[in-house]
Amino acid sequence: MSDLIVIDSKNINSFKNLIKKNNQDFKDFENIGWSLEQVNNHLEKKDNRSYGLFKNDDLIGFVVGNLIKSDNFYEYEIYIIYIDTQYRKLGYGTELINIIADFPYNFPLRKITLEVSEENKKAVNFYKKNKFNLIGVRKNYYVIKNKKKENALIFEKLIYD
Repeated sequence: MSDLIVIDSKNINSFKNLIKKNNQDFKDFENIGWSLEQVNNHLEKKDNRSYGLFKNDDLIGFVVGNLIKSDNFYEYEIYIIYIDTQYRKLGYGTELINIIADFPYNFPLRKITLEVSEENKKAVNFYKKNKFNLIGVRKNYYVIKNKKKENALIFEKLIYD
């Protein structure tokens, strides 16, 4: 079983340790614009609402996102969701999605949104499996460091209407 905590910049050492374990995955994050410094900067923001899954005091997965208040409800935007390679396909990613959906916020959570490269087939399949619906495409949205452009798929999961 894993332990969940709300994470902020105080947990950056846990991110660093996970990065050291899975360096290639984080090179991929950097290629689309997410460096460790940018993650830390996001974790310091007021509207940061990020969660980490810990097993034996080691970070095994996390979601970095924002909670956005709109009228009398919230929307959650996922920026990064990541599970350590040795813990994939064990339900931890779905656990993070469920944590976002079930967290006791001050107002009801209406939906969860995210963007993902259409080239990231594993992630696209994961989101579809977790009942996210494709609602749009941003053409040539991601500019990868090698100057290749990739479309972003916009997904949404309605929590309540």
